[in-house]
Amino acid sequence: CYTELIMHSTQKRSEDILLATVHEYLKDGAPVSSQVLHENYDFGIGPASIRAALHALEQRGWLCQPHTSGGRVPTNKALEFFADTVRTEVTSRNEAEAGRTALAEHFLEDELPEFIDTLASSMRLLGVGFDFSHDAIYKSGLEQLFAHLDIAEPLIFREVARDFEELDRRVARFMQEPQRAVSGPLVYIGKKSPFTRSEHLTTIFDVFDIDGDAVFLGAIGPRRMDYRKNL
Repeated sequence: CYTELIMHSTQKRSEDILLATVHEYLKDGAPVSSQVLHENYDFGIGPASIRAALHALEQRGWLCQPHTSGGRVPTNKALEFFADTVRTEVTSRNEAEAGRTALAEHFLEDELPEFIDTLASSMRLLGVGFDFSHDAIYKSGLEQLFAHLDIAEPLIFREVARDFEELDRRVARFMQEPQRAVSGPLVYIGKKSPFTRSEHLTTIFDVFDIDGDAVFLGAIGPRRMDYRKNL
């Protein structure tokens, strides 16, 4: 039992270190060092032990090290774990229901195009709305998405522009699938998304029932986004 307790404690600390590493990376995009984690968090261990934990996480595919002597950055696997953890926290809170109620009230006051404009502006991402009953899709915020991409290579911009052009067809196809009912919000990072192909994008979306009509609402942004706020 003592051995199991030690193993559980070690695993919990490893998860805490991983989540803290992702959180620090999301703030400024810089590789995260063991010293930064030791200064900002209390894991009950020193920098050397934190460094060993980071190395173990890297070996298991959660982190990568761009430079041999530098800090670590999260992989998509780590970002997915972080997003899922945040999603569980956000959706389990009482205020989450209040947030959805406020969202619905704003949606009912506006037409879908205006609502998507507001959504994209407030989140500073690409907003997407699809009204299944009218087979109508609305998109807003491509310029904001370009402005917040970490990578400024022309090839990446062309890749994202291609995803933007294909969004109508991909969202419509998703909404036509029998399994389109979701228990969201859901998060797709990188190429796992059915809506985008770029490795550098994250999609957050949900499908709502508005008076019997299915409405898709989504936000597309860079991998390094404020997941808690956007969820």
